[in-house]
Amino acid sequence: MDKQFIEYCMSRPNKKSIFSRLMKIKASSLDHKKTHNIILEEDFDKLISEGDISELVLSASIKKIKESTALSSMDIVTKRLLFAITLTSESPRMVYFFTTEELLPEYKKNKHYTGVKSVNIKSSQEALRIIDSYYNQFVTEREFSR
Repeated sequence: MDKQFIEYCMSRPNKKSIFSRLMKIKASSLDHKKTHNIILEEDFDKLISEGDISELVLSASIKKIKESTALSSMDIVTKRLLFAITLTSESPRMVYFFTTEELLPEYKKNKHYTGVKSVNIKSSQEALRIIDSYYNQFVTEREFSR
């Protein structure tokens, strides 16, 4: 996910619920426990420095990952996109990438995204529906395990 998507979530009236759901998803991921919701360290640090969200809440919801030095000279959209693509080298080999409606076209027209089927870019409301879906899977599995 990108910085703009987190800012979008912060602007929602149900932001506490969104971040609570992200925390549960991160903590309960089968494939990548505690590293399920990922953001580049650069975006994470900017969010904290801008002061709109506490580091505690952000760290509990999202895992920051240091970018590869190979990506350091690229524009931020390309960095995020290439980073998402590299994540597909591990199981489950598919990544949802969350952004905003405004940035969606920029990601989709990026030359590195052409032909990529393993990264599914979703924006705003659609991304929130996916978060809800993952959270509901968590709740269902928890109920069955009792």
